[in-house]
Amino acid sequence: MGSRRAKKKAAVTNYNPNTRKRKWKASRKLSKITCGVVRHAWDPRFTVAENMTKMGLAYDPNQAIPIPLSKDALDPATLDEDPELKAFLENSEKKKKTPKNKTRVIEALERQAGKVQPLGVRLSQPEVEYCVYMLDKYVDNYKAMAKDKRNYYQDTPKQIKKKIRKFINIPGQYKEYLESKKQNVVEACPTDVMDET
Repeated sequence: MGSRRAKKKAAVTNYNPNTRKRKWKASRKLSKITCGVVRHAWDPRFTVAENMTKMGLAYDPNQAIPIPLSKDALDPATLDEDPELKAFLENSEKKKKTPKNKTRVIEALERQAGKVQPLGVRLSQPEVEYCVYMLDKYVDNYKAMAKDKRNYYQDTPKQIKKKIRKFINIPGQYKEYLESKKQNVVEACPTDVMDET
């Protein structure tokens, strides 16, 4: 509970700052750069276009990879007849920039892109338990799985098949299931049968 003076002071609005100008300045600020390589190479003294060209990256993709014009699609027979058009096309080809040497930023980005990223797809624990239960009980009888009492969401056989395929395609979780199943088989088998095989 603040004093009456403190409450009154907190309620006062400052009309001096130009909110429109403040919002415009905030919108002009560069958003946070998530790529670490680019963030470290960034120089705040230069514009975005200058920074990108110094790094060897394209600022404008339309200029970096131009869309071929209709004049490029002309057949060669027309080019032979018109010498002015032929000279113009030769001059435009000369003006095209040759690619620069790779900068350290491009090399770092290529190394980063070359690394194989593990898939981050994982099923939740209840879904894994659901799939394990269905596989243990019915193996591949999806119609019987659809009629099971644990099918709370009333999935159709195709939906259950899709869930189980998704579970099988996640190597980490499926490998755990196979190892636990293998341990259960080893524990269930008597030692006499194990020695015979």
